[in-house]
Amino acid sequence: MKIAICDDDNNFINEFNHILKTFCLSNNIEFTTDNFTSGREILECYLEYDIIFLDIDMPKINGFTVADKINEKSDEVKTPYIVFITSHDNLVWDAQKKRPLYFIRKRKVDSELSDVFTLLMKEMNRKTQTSNRYSVKDSGRYVHINIDNICYIDREGNYTVFHMIDGGEYRERSKVEIHRKKLSDYGFGQIAKCCLVKIDKIIEFSKDELTLECGITLPISGPFKKQISEDYFKYISDTL
Repeated sequence: MKIAICDDDNNFINEFNHILKTFCLSNNIEFTTDNFTSGREILECYLEYDIIFLDIDMPKINGFTVADKINEKSDEVKTPYIVFITSHDNLVWDAQKKRPLYFIRKRKVDSELSDVFTLLMKEMNRKTQTSNRYSVKDSGRYVHINIDNICYIDREGNYTVFHMIDGGEYRERSKVEIHRKKLSDYGFGQIAKCCLVKIDKIIEFSKDELTLECGITLPISGPFKKQISEDYFKYISDTL
């Protein structure tokens, strides 16, 4: 589990890290943590985390604003869970409007952390049941496509194109790199700067090109040959 802590008070970050480490180790929870002291920092990489403990009262960009920006992308598969942390009990009602997983009072971190992780595990299990769906904004509307039915992803002009196994396609005005990061745990390999393939859809593989179940043969760009070869043969060995 990847955890982010975002608070402008370094003393609290150190204290919370100690409490979090003690709790996770005693409950056999595998975890890593990264610390951030501003909302701007966490907004640059929030998709890398499973859960963010987010202080509300921070300078420049407060926790509510950070949560709003994250919630704007709430249809995306890997949006992290947010837990607000604050010294101000009176902010609990405003905090609930931002759809957090939980709200922790700093003076009660020890006693409330267990409730957070109980709820987190329930939510992660629920999310796992629907995690093979991926949201794409095609022609102004969100479409939830089955990840298992994606054959490959590439770029055409300003659009990322999702090519499906049945020959259909979906187009979203975005960069391929964004989707590479969000789909990193779903069995995709990169064969060019702006091209990803679903590894389990490869039916023929050579040093310079590969063929997919949807019938297309794609060239493999030089810088990506070594990694895609390793990814493909690992997949083969794991399925034997």
